[in-house]
Amino acid sequence: MDKQQDSQIQQINTDSLLNEKQAATFLNISRMTLLRKRQSGEIKFFRIGFRVLYSKEKHLLPFLERCQNIAEGELFNKKSKEGK
Repeated sequence: MDKQQDSQIQQINTDSLLNEKQAATFLNISRMTLLRKRQSGEIKFFRIGFRVLYSKEKHLLPFLERCQNIAEGELFNKKSKEGK
């Protein structure tokens, strides 16, 4: 194992991992919505055996940032249409 792989593994170990229920609670969505987002590729995840785990830093926060960017873009488009 090279140094880069070792540092990536160490970073994952220090990052808190959440199960599906915890991740859904963190995002304030249902477990079914989380499943749909995962299946569509909107939310990334780790699969360890049969377990599905989510990293706040690597999976959930980037998803929230994308949602915020989309919402801000829609608000900007709405305001620019009203100004015409």
